[in-house]
Amino acid sequence: MLRRRFGMRLNARINRRLPWRVEGKCRLPCFFTGIFRCPTPHNNVFAVTPVDEETVQLHNTLMRGAADILLPYLSVAERKEKDATAPEDRAAVQRGIEMLERVLQINPQNWSASWFLGMAFNVLVRLDDAYQAFARAYSLHQDNPDVGRQLVLACLSLGKATEALNVSSQLLARWPDDSGFLANHALACLINNRVSDAVAAITRSLELNPDDPISRNVQKVILECQTGRRSPPSQFHQ
Repeated sequence: MLRRRFGMRLNARINRRLPWRVEGKCRLPCFFTGIFRCPTPHNNVFAVTPVDEETVQLHNTLMRGAADILLPYLSVAERKEKDATAPEDRAAVQRGIEMLERVLQINPQNWSASWFLGMAFNVLVRLDDAYQAFARAYSLHQDNPDVGRQLVLACLSLGKATEALNVSSQLLARWPDDSGFLANHALACLINNRVSDAVAAITRSLELNPDDPISRNVQKVILECQTGRRSPPSQFHQ
């Protein structure tokens, strides 16, 4: 079932079966292998301002603490352990956010912390804050595909059409055969009213991954816009 709300929301479950995440899967392990080291050359934790060992330890302790608090609330491998619906859960997520903000005060170049902060803001549906965090992470580091992926999703959610298209184009220039990036690019084209480009992108996505139900759902929406059954939406909500 599809619902339109300002733009368009594709429900968390389509017909109670298909999880809708706009191909926003996150490979958290690839972040956490190096999350306690700022990803700068030679693993130099603080490449700009020298700091003492105590500050480095505080930085790493805060990162670990934030991870311990927040990971149960994040969708990993298509599941998460907790929902942040109860007041105590929302308070826990907020504590994790405050720890990450302290990390970034200590080390503003820590793109992993910015990315993780964006994920935490998403849990609380603070979409503008999530966008700011993902944009910061992407400005610092563009070599991890999940950084750009989450920025595109944030742009789609907020209707930042031009930026969504620009970033998704950059991702495809580097990873042209990523079916998820192609599906997201199709959505970015659609909210820019570039329906023919959206059709081309989702067609290519399905050529690479023909059994993906998410891309099939995206294709359905695009074809409805192409045939005039609905107008192109202005935004997509995860």
